[in-house]
Parts: sequence; structure tokens; C-alpha cells
Amino acid sequence: MLAKLKILEDIIDIVSVSSHHNMNEIEQSGAKMIISTIPLPNSKLPNVAVRSPMLDDQDILTIQQKVFELKEKEQERIELDYPAKDWEDAIRCAGKILYDTKTVTEQYVEEMVNSVKKHGPYIVVCKGMALPHADCSKGAIEEAASLVRLKTPIEFGSVYNDPVRYVIGMSIKSAESINQAIYDMMKIFGDENNMNKFDSLPDEQAVLDMVNSFQKQKI
Repeated sequence: MLAKLKILEDIIDIVSVSSHHNMNEIEQSGAKMIISTIPLPNSKLPNVAVRSPMLDDQDILTIQQKVFELKEKEQERIELDYPAKDWEDAIRCAGKILYDTKTVTEQYVEEMVNSVKKHGPYIVVCKGMALPHADCSKGAIEEAASLVRLKTPIEFGSVYNDPVRYVIGMSIKSAESINQAIYDMMKIFGDENNMNKFDSLPDEQAVLDMVNSFQKQKI
């Protein structure tokens, strides 16, 4: 299979090769999709079931289609220079992107906002970046993230980390996932040089390419 996948090396990077018995490890590996020789109906990650490890032409085509579908969805989850009126509007923008791409329910978006109203700006986890999310029981359908770059930085009420320029909406289905997401985003946006790079990016594809480059470096 690995030899055959080299045909697609311009559009995919192989993160790991593992048995389906190690699904937890696979789902935490940074992979965005799984190519499997058996159906994986309970996988948290998008997946493609191929006919055999030899990968015939139809398998290659199916993998290509899935990759392009995922890339298109990822780009749809990025909005640049959104003119937010206040912190709630900024969070709702990030939540609406998740809702529009069918990864959360409307209830989840409301809970993203209500959580900050109840507990304060705890989601502003590093200078200039907020990570709004809600409990998975409140309507998380699929694990995903949206990225909103605000046109003008907004005050969230954080003493040390305001104003916020980047709002990363998270659809999270486990405590382990949210902890990993917070760690990963802090590693990226906690670096002022990285923030300056993101500030200069001209379009959604450029942002997606940079995020993917950090993931390839395993942050």
C-alpha cells in the first residue's frame, strides 16, 4: 500500500501506519483521514475503505476525491478579516462556520457563547487568541476547527491576553481532544513571530497551508 500511495505524494503525507486496534493512537497522531482495508464506521476521523492493499485505479480515485473534499471543507472553515462588533459576535462567527459545515448543532454554538458568559474569558488561552468551545454533549457532531481572523482586535475581558485577533472555534468530542487542541494552538499562536506571519497571509488557502505546515512539523 505504501508503494502505491507514492502516486499521491503531492496531495497526501503519510503520518503513520498502524493496526485498527490502535485507533486511539491513530486519532491522536495528527492524521486528518484514514485509509483502511476494512470499514471503520466508528472512527472519529474521515476514512476511506479500499478494496485491497494493492490499491487499484478505483481506490486511488476514491482517495483523491476524499482528499479534495476534506481540503475544500477545511478552507470553508477559515474566514479572514471579519468585522466583529464584540467578543460574542466573534465567537458566533466561529461557531456559525462549524454549524454551516455540519460539525456542530445550533445548540453547540449557543453553548460556546454561554460558557464565556458564565465563566469569563478563560478561552483566551494566549495573547491575541481565543479558543471557544462547548461540552461535547451540547451538540458536537464531528471534531473540527474553524479559524477567524478579526479585522480589528476585540476585547474579551482577559487581563493579560486581550485584545484578541484570532478566534479558533473548536468542535470537541472528548476532554483529551480539547487538551491537545489547546496545547497545539498555544504552541502556534503563543509565538509572536507566527502571529505576525498569519497577519500577513492574503487568503484562506495561504492560512490553511501554514496551519498544515505546523502540523507536519508535529508542532
